Amino acid sequence: MEDTYLKCNKKLEVHEYFDTMKDLKSDILKGIYAHGFQKPSKIQSIIIEPMYTTKKDIIAQAHSGTGKTGAFSIATLQTLDNKLRETQILVLSPTRELAEQTYIVYKALSKYLKINVHMSIGGTNRYEEIKKLKREKPHVVIGTPGRCFDMIRNNSFSIKNLKCLVLDEADEMLNFGFKTQLYDIFDFLPEQVQVGLFSATMPEEILKMSQKFMREPITLLLKAEQMTLDGINQYFINVGDEKNKFLFVCDLFKTTSIPQAIIFCNSKVKVDWLKEEIAKELLGEHNTVVKNNFIGYIHGDMEKADRKKALDDFRDTKTRILISSELISRGIDIQHVKLVINYDLPKVKTNYIHRIGRSGRMGRRGIAINIINSNEIKYLIDIRNTFHTQIDELPENYVGLF
Repeated sequence: MEDTYLKCNKKLEVHEYFDTMKDLKSDILKGIYAHGFQKPSKIQSIIIEPMYTTKKDIIAQAHSGTGKTGAFSIATLQTLDNKLRETQILVLSPTRELAEQTYIVYKALSKYLKINVHMSIGGTNRYEEIKKLKREKPHVVIGTPGRCFDMIRNNSFSIKNLKCLVLDEADEMLNFGFKTQLYDIFDFLPEQVQVGLFSATMPEEILKMSQKFMREPITLLLKAEQMTLDGINQYFINVGDEKNKFLFVCDLFKTTSIPQAIIFCNSKVKVDWLKEEIAKELLGEHNTVVKNNFIGYIHGDMEKADRKKALDDFRDTKTRILISSELISRGIDIQHVKLVINYDLPKVKTNYIHRIGRSGRMGRRGIAINIINSNEIKYLIDIRNTFHTQIDELPENYVGLF
């Protein structure tokens, strides 16, 4: 194993190929190759086999875009008894968008297993979901904590035969916003259920909290200097005054031909404002057809259908720029993003890693640009020192970077 991990408390074999993993079901291998996976990523090569062979709890940290979802999906599907019509795997995600993405991966990988996979998220018809759950008795449920707890509490699906609970983006799931809901779910879990925590960041306070409900987990933690992605070149530009951030963004898109970019803001209000202002500046107030095909936006106050359309349009390259709140900073996989712009530096430092990880997916090259005003220099230095990463000043002739 490469010297990437700060802590690995069990000697683990590294598998170069999926078919060398012990007793991995042929129907899962067929699903893996049909989905387009050819060789395991680093995290997949290390954690899949021990997760299903030892049945031990797992804490696994790996870079954004390196195959964490595939790792826990393959491992948990291996443990399934497809003849038992009960929920055996529960995967919880902090957002609907991430739950939907995970659902797609499970559906693809389980294509030949003859099992039912169900998605349980807010914003859908609760009564219809209850009927569907009781009718289908899914083997796998993927969803958000609030809706899943509602379904469990009302016995819409049983978890008495649950084998594994996965918390995706675990540090976000265990923060204040989800902690109560998760503990409520834990009260319903069978005593011997396997718990897996997966994320690109694992702050110390989250690791301490995990001791309350995990039993001697296999633990893989990245070194701080390994937490930022090697394939992403990071830059900053100090524009002095806050209002100059907008001018820089406009100049950037006027002078370069970036295929796709994500711009992160710290508030939903700023997302709305920036979308309108950039569209007016670059395209003109009255060019609504081109405007809607050029730039999109997404945040948590939007209707579910509008959020889905914004992501789908961006994935399908119908829009060139996506302006977002923190909503899609975690886990969302959009393969062709070349550039991430932090219009605001994130309020939570660990979110910096998640944000820039939206580019450079699965080994591709990416660029991150942090636009700062004079008051934000100290915070940028803090981010750089925390993650032992290099953030260079953006060169004046930045057009050549793209």
